[in-house]
Amino acid sequence: MNDAFYIQAARFLSGELNSSEHEEFAAQINQNPELNKEFQTIAQYWNKMDDQNSTRFDSEQAWSKLEHRIANQQDEKRKKFIKAPKMAIAAAIILGFGLLALLVAYFLPGHNQIRYVAEQRMEITLPDNSTVILKKGSELTLDERFNKKTRNTNLKGQAWFDVAANDDKPFIIEAARTNIEVVGTAFSVDSRPNRPDLVIVKSGTVKVNHKYTKESMVLQADEYAEADNKRLYTIKNVNPNYLSWALRDFYFSNANLGYVAAKLEEAFGKNVVFADSSIGKMQISATFKNQSLKEIVDIISETHNLQYTFADENVVLKQRN
Repeated sequence: MNDAFYIQAARFLSGELNSSEHEEFAAQINQNPELNKEFQTIAQYWNKMDDQNSTRFDSEQAWSKLEHRIANQQDEKRKKFIKAPKMAIAAAIILGFGLLALLVAYFLPGHNQIRYVAEQRMEITLPDNSTVILKKGSELTLDERFNKKTRNTNLKGQAWFDVAANDDKPFIIEAARTNIEVVGTAFSVDSRPNRPDLVIVKSGTVKVNHKYTKESMVLQADEYAEADNKRLYTIKNVNPNYLSWALRDFYFSNANLGYVAAKLEEAFGKNVVFADSSIGKMQISATFKNQSLKEIVDIISETHNLQYTFADENVVLKQRN
């Protein structure tokens, strides 16, 4: 492992990476067991930093020391550091937190929270191996003591959660009007200021607690609940495409291509553009599950005798010549 990996890991944990950098780093550690194991070690030490309540860092001074330390390492010491990264991290923690602590101080001055802000649809692997998908414009913050006695988070916006089971450490989400508690399950939370909180459970069990009325409700698979400022209540149905942005499963029945394009943009992050506005009024009935954007556009084009091109962030559909 080299210095660049530790720096990138710190940026990943602090939410400093943009969406493309985040996806690239996540793919890197997910595809390489050695890197993934090393990352989990870094994440554990990262979370332990908040136990050192008496220690405070100056970020500029910390970064200056870090640069100086790296620049003045002798070749032999650098080789030992690379060959035994775990020992180097442990030694750094003991000796005044060392290199890793300086990284933490630089990227998280004053606190140890981890915050993810989704400029586009963002897939995240949390330090406890839970996975989260954030919708564009959403924000997830991990509590400073995440993955210790509990796994506390705060959500603003929309997210899909697939929580790693751990009976000893409940996973808790603070939303606008509710607190949601789980152990291991898959579900969605929508928490936006001007509309009720919405919880959709796909598997497992979810307990929803209303912040203001103290009502609580236990939801099982395929059950839904909403909470406004005054009450918590169950609902029977949601739009079948409500979670298409996260799961990339689509159910269209006589749907205008304009609506279809909007759902595809949410899920894949590319603009679907029509060369002629009349194309947006065409209709389609189809179900797409676990298919790529290209496969879906292929079917739409064949259905309506269209042709398409991928150009940068756009998919352009036009009448076939």
